[in-house]
Amino acid sequence: MTEAIPYFDLPAQLRGVRKEIDAAIARTIDNCSFCLGPDVIRFENDFAQYCGAGHCVGFNSGTSALHIALLLLGVGHGDEVITTPFTFVATSWAISYVGARPVYVDIDDATFNLDPKLVGHAITPRTKAILPVHLYGQPFDVDPFLDVCRKNTLPLVEVQARRHYLEIQFTGLSFTAPDQVRFRWKLEGWDEEWVEGGARRTTSYSYLPPGDYIFRVTACNNDGVWNEGGAALVVRMLPSFWQTGWFQIGAALLGLGTAAATARFVTVRKARRRLEELERQHALEQERARIAKDIHDDLGASLTHISMLTQ
Repeated sequence: MTEAIPYFDLPAQLRGVRKEIDAAIARTIDNCSFCLGPDVIRFENDFAQYCGAGHCVGFNSGTSALHIALLLLGVGHGDEVITTPFTFVATSWAISYVGARPVYVDIDDATFNLDPKLVGHAITPRTKAILPVHLYGQPFDVDPFLDVCRKNTLPLVEVQARRHYLEIQFTGLSFTAPDQVRFRWKLEGWDEEWVEGGARRTTSYSYLPPGDYIFRVTACNNDGVWNEGGAALVVRMLPSFWQTGWFQIGAALLGLGTAAATARFVTVRKARRRLEELERQHALEQERARIAKDIHDDLGASLTHISMLTQ
């Protein structure tokens, strides 16, 4: 009897963190924070720190996040948004929610992401945004899209579909009892110990930091004999642009430049205020001198008039 490999194995992503999820659900029920609440705030802060971003706003779904992004860009009825057909339907839903029309452009054969070379041909006077998708951890090349957006003065809306999610599927051959094949695996660089997976033929990891990993898996047949060599897969998680060295150096230089410019601005402003104060004092002294001169002249004229009357 053969064991069918499920098309989706969504529970697999829960097994490794089931206790934490159960505790979080219980905590939510206890404090009745069914909408937003302290756990959402904690997630937003933690995820923003993980991504190196200044802010993070959590939504109930990626569809809602895209919907709000398009609304903020002013996309509405009669507008067009260029996107990829090779994505989850929610990408098109968000466009239709604001009354716009999705314009599909073909994908690149090598990456399966939206082909930037074809995007320019689809731009019309009704085009208000370009919406490519980082699909299944395969990020699209941002620079060509930015070039197209700059030339046509269009905003770029990015969708990071499961950007921090890694899923690996595997199997083992057995002509006698395939349903009794057992597996264990280990992601070197992340798992401390081997994971006993039983008959599971898939595993997943969420929020892996950038770096190199080696995924090793070995199988055991129905007689309890384990494969000594097993199989190995090298995995490289690429960093986001804000985690790269050139960006951090650039950010540091920008920070130093901003600090120097701020210090210069403050110094010049203080000097300007001091100069204005001196000018006001000088003007006040001149006015006092003028008043004193006028009083002296009037007094002198009065004394002369008195002297003439007495003669």
